[in-house]
Formats: sequence, structure tokens, C-alpha cells
Amino acid sequence: MPAGAGIALWNAGKRGLPALSVALLDATERNITFAAIWTNTQKTMEEPLLNAHNKQEYPPMHTAEHILNRAMDNAFGCGRAVSAHVERKKSKLDFALPKPPAEEELLRVEEEVNRVIRQGLPVTMEYATQAEAAKEFDLGRLPEGAADRVRIVRVGNYDACLCIGAHVANTAEIGTFRIASHDYKDGILRIRFKLEGGKENAFPHGGKA
Repeated sequence: MPAGAGIALWNAGKRGLPALSVALLDATERNITFAAIWTNTQKTMEEPLLNAHNKQEYPPMHTAEHILNRAMDNAFGCGRAVSAHVERKKSKLDFALPKPPAEEELLRVEEEVNRVIRQGLPVTMEYATQAEAAKEFDLGRLPEGAADRVRIVRVGNYDACLCIGAHVANTAEIGTFRIASHDYKDGILRIRFKLEGGKENAFPHGGKA
């Protein structure tokens, strides 16, 4: 745009975002480019502001957590984990169960998780208001004061949940899932698990948000 040639206005109010007006005056001298401003505006409109996340997960492990949660709920009807500690090397999930599962049952869960991983399912994201999400999900676990706009993460047609963490783009990137150990006490089954293989060097600083 020639210096002082005009004014460009964008109004994102219809998308629930603050109106953004940008005046491009003497753009050459100010070193402002239309492309840079438009790119920033597009990103703001396409990626709603969500609640900040408190840590950076290792995407393969975090995505495996999603699959394990679904596999456990399918096998035992226990719902998703009541607590989770997810790290790069080894993670653990706690599930509320009325009795300890048999060793064979947990082996089947491990096999089910690996079956899903091998399918190479796409991991996709979409956004919805809390009112829209409530039609499909229990919003009881959202933190107090959560933003009205939430993110839904889907692992193919196998699992879907509300999540703001980092994930792989495809389950084939996860590697092999292994249950390292487990114990049961006072109605809680704790499963410790790890990953083998996968694209270890592909996620030095996290992955797909």
C-alpha cells in the first residue's frame, strides 16, 4: 500500500471478540505490512482465547492419556480418570473402580490402546461455547471462572473430550503404549504407563496445541 494511501478496518465483534481497528497510515515509513496485520487478525479470529494452561505436556503421552481414558471407560464403565499425572517418561492415571480388575482385563486394555494407536487416527480440534459443549460433555470438571469458549479434542471417532493441552496430529505418532505397573487401594486403581518408540525427537518443545 503506498504511503498514506488509506485506512483498513477489521471488526471481529460478530465473532465475540473485541472490535479491532487498524489504521494503515504511511505504512512504508512505519514498517507495517498488510500481510503481517492480516495474519495476526486471522489467528485471533480462528483461535479463541482459552484459559491458560499450567504446563507443557509431551504430546504423544498426553494423547495416549486420552485413548487410555476411553479404553478404561469402555471396559469398566468407570468414566475418565479422577486424577492424572502426565510426564514424558512415565505417567499415571487414577480410576475409581468398585473392585480391582484382573490382570487379563488390564492386558486387554493395553491391547485396545495399541489397537487404536496403530489405526493412525487423526487428532482434531474444534471450538464451542459451554452451552453447546454441554450437549455432549460433562462440564463439571471445568475450572471455576473458565472461559465460555472451550476446545474439543477428538481422536478419530474413538474419543472426544474438552482439553487445552498439546496433542499429536495422528495417533501413529504416539509409539507403543505399555502399562508399567498398577495397584489398587480404597476403590482407586492407579495405572502407571509409558511409551516406547514413536517420534521421540519430533516434539522437543511440545506439539500440536
